[in-house]
Amino acid sequence: MLKWVPGRRTNEIALYHILTLWFININRLWLDGYIIKIHPLSLIAPHTDTFDGKHYRINIALYGKNKFNCKCIFNFFNFIVLFRPDIEEHSLQNYKNTTYLLSIGFALKG
Repeated sequence: MLKWVPGRRTNEIALYHILTLWFININRLWLDGYIIKIHPLSLIAPHTDTFDGKHYRINIALYGKNKFNCKCIFNFFNFIVLFRPDIEEHSLQNYKNTTYLLSIGFALKG
């Protein structure tokens, strides 16, 4: 059953929820897909996501507008972003409307 859950980095200025679409773990290979709902005026502070291995993530904006800050592998006007969350510091600032992202991850555990 699909259910919205609070994001890991929530505080008084960062409010977002995650809807898990799939999570597959086959030996050392991880694949996941999420819809991320970022509430108006949220700010997710700069951070990296610790992971034992190589982690790649692509975020695709479905609705709304945000500013994604990262030294990314690929960034097409914050509409499609490919980055390494395990080694590239990233942050997000949302604007006045709710934003929805499709976030797809691929990871090879060390």
